[in-house]
Amino acid sequence: MKNKRFTAKILIDIGMTICLLLLMPYSLLSETAHEWIGIAMLVLFISHHILNHKWVTSVKKGKYNAFRVIQTVLVIIMLILIMGSMISGILLSNHIFKWIKISGTYMTAR
Repeated sequence: MKNKRFTAKILIDIGMTICLLLLMPYSLLSETAHEWIGIAMLVLFISHHILNHKWVTSVKKGKYNAFRVIQTVLVIIMLILIMGSMISGILLSNHIFKWIKISGTYMTAR
């Protein structure tokens, strides 16, 4: 069981890396492909956090040295940035989530 969980974590991390690399050359992909890859990234991101929930529960435990403080702050900043990117991507969607149109959010999402 533990080996399968570890394998799943590695595969999800590899999938997220591939999705991130494919999302970067936006001009080389169609908008629809970009949005589908973004959805795959969102699903993998959520799966990653579900499989690594023990890290979140251990944040309050143990002693904090300088390295652990910096690591935790960087992880929180990355979480905020990725969540913001995914939310803005959904709000800017022209194909898959085109039914989500909240007045006045287009420029903020951009």
